[in-house]
Amino acid sequence: KDGSIVELDVETGQRTKFARATSSTSNSTTAPWLAPTARHGGRNSLLAAAVSTDGSYLAVAGASKAVHIYDTRSRTCVKSFTGHKDEVTALAFRKGTHQLFSASLDRAVNIWSLEDMAYVDTLFGHQSPIVGLDALQGDRALSCGSGDRTCRLWKVPEESQLVFRANHVNLESCAFITQGEWITGDGMGNVQLWNTAKKKPTFTARNAHVADSSDLDGSAGSVGGDACRWVGSVAVCPGSDLLASGAGDGIIRLWRVSDGGRGDGGRRALEDVGAVPVRGFVNSMAIARSARFLVAGIGQEPRMGRWLRDPQARNGVFIRQLDLVDLDD
Repeated sequence: KDGSIVELDVETGQRTKFARATSSTSNSTTAPWLAPTARHGGRNSLLAAAVSTDGSYLAVAGASKAVHIYDTRSRTCVKSFTGHKDEVTALAFRKGTHQLFSASLDRAVNIWSLEDMAYVDTLFGHQSPIVGLDALQGDRALSCGSGDRTCRLWKVPEESQLVFRANHVNLESCAFITQGEWITGDGMGNVQLWNTAKKKPTFTARNAHVADSSDLDGSAGSVGGDACRWVGSVAVCPGSDLLASGAGDGIIRLWRVSDGGRGDGGRRALEDVGAVPVRGFVNSMAIARSARFLVAGIGQEPRMGRWLRDPQARNGVFIRQLDLVDLDD
């Protein structure tokens, strides 16, 4: 929320700040989207970040409505894309390419080509602000809209979409497991499993995140509790059945996609395989491809606002080594 970008070496713990992009008409060292008052919140905070598969490019975006592209080798801003009409809330690179998807509160998903450094197309369909986005290798993207309670599977070449509706609950985050299966987190602390064969969740882990907001500043009572339950981030270990979900209730839950076998006809389900304690709001998360560790962005406040605060939490990057056992053995 202060607009800064820091590269963290997971192995050594070394931290390196990215250079501020400068205007072509000014010698100022301040990033063009960063105002002096950004640390107090406002239109210049960064809300999303994504790195290309080959590690060449970093994309960041936020309340300035622009998408800023960094060269990770020089750590300098090489391009800023404008086109969204409201805050950019989510970014995702198509795996194995330099094609970038960006989602915004303006209810649109924009597609950008970093090979040509140009705008490609816009996907319309959501009836409310988009807060979650993901993409894999194929020509598909996944998005979820909080207010319209849908997740949408975009078929980019066909310029079409499949609409999947939640059970009267706002969806706050989403992540692909495979091209035809994904998970979402909602505003009531539930985690859902979906696939393309059914328009509603095939499995719901109810009350996966339940919060007690008695020691939080800000909105009191049920309002604070509900905000802490929002599953603001979900993550999938690439090419595996290991998942994670995080909210503001003090834990990150680890899940395994199982094939049932307990009299349910082998129906795919989410199996709770552990929990990692962490204080604060889990605003972003990733599991290493090796499944050796989990990384989470922890904040005293929710990613999308400043209406609630946990003064006991620490703003920063949380790293936890994972020791996993194959349950099929």
